[in-house]
Amino acid sequence: MKNPAFIVLLVVLLPGPGWAGERTPVPLPAEVPAQAEIVMHRMLDEETRTLVVRFPSPMRLLSTRLGFAEKTVVMNHGAPLAVWNRVCRGDGRTYERMAVSEAARRVGIAPDEAAYLSTAADIRNLAAAVESFDGVTVAALVTAGARTNAQRAGVDRGDFVEWKTAPSEASSPPFRRSGVGTVNIILLTNARLKDEAMARLLITATEAKVAAFEDLNVPSSYTPGAQATGTGTDEIIVVSGTGPVVTCAGGHCRFGEMAARAVKRAVEEGLGKQNGFKRRPAGREP
Repeated sequence: MKNPAFIVLLVVLLPGPGWAGERTPVPLPAEVPAQAEIVMHRMLDEETRTLVVRFPSPMRLLSTRLGFAEKTVVMNHGAPLAVWNRVCRGDGRTYERMAVSEAARRVGIAPDEAAYLSTAADIRNLAAAVESFDGVTVAALVTAGARTNAQRAGVDRGDFVEWKTAPSEASSPPFRRSGVGTVNIILLTNARLKDEAMARLLITATEAKVAAFEDLNVPSSYTPGAQATGTGTDEIIVVSGTGPVVTCAGGHCRFGEMAARAVKRAVEEGLGKQNGFKRRPAGREP
């Protein structure tokens, strides 16, 4: 017998017939082979928004959700706090799938064409930063919130034990056991990234995010006095382009420097928009 709560969740998530909302274009560099927009739709009787990035053909990407894949669309779904609180009492992954399906329907694609992320941050607080050099461009699209779920890696505890949890509960650990706060990073480029470069970008982008947290003096939500390095639910998608081949994305390579600068600026801007974090004045101790 199906879980009654699951059935109710599916019914409530379905949008009303004929409902239509706004679609706001997001400017991207002309060199990057993509188009982006923020799509508004309703979930659980609340306004929600999804960043939708579309490519002219399937692009190779690396996602902390999917691993390596080829997709024509990347999404970042934002659910307001009222929705998030209700989702935390149910099946978070089911909500995500329904939200992505609705956003996909709005833009006329199949849900399985998309790689997606989700956040409780307001998608309207999206931050973008671009770096270019010698015909190669990197763009970072970031939503960031760290007021209640900031962690210091290697210090704060991780309480969720996946292999000791029932499968139904293991499907959505972030929704059940953490505060609200996530840094979602989407990296776009016109460069053709080799797989090893895409993997290295996960380190480069993370180091840049940590530098942003440090410069903004973001504290851990769990350990008093500790400097946060991120949140417990951060995600990233790196999307390859079709231009010049890049194999090196570390800090000593120009492409790595470009990606790091773009990510750092976008994370700082995103945290400022969402939470009001600001750089401390030069020379002042935290």
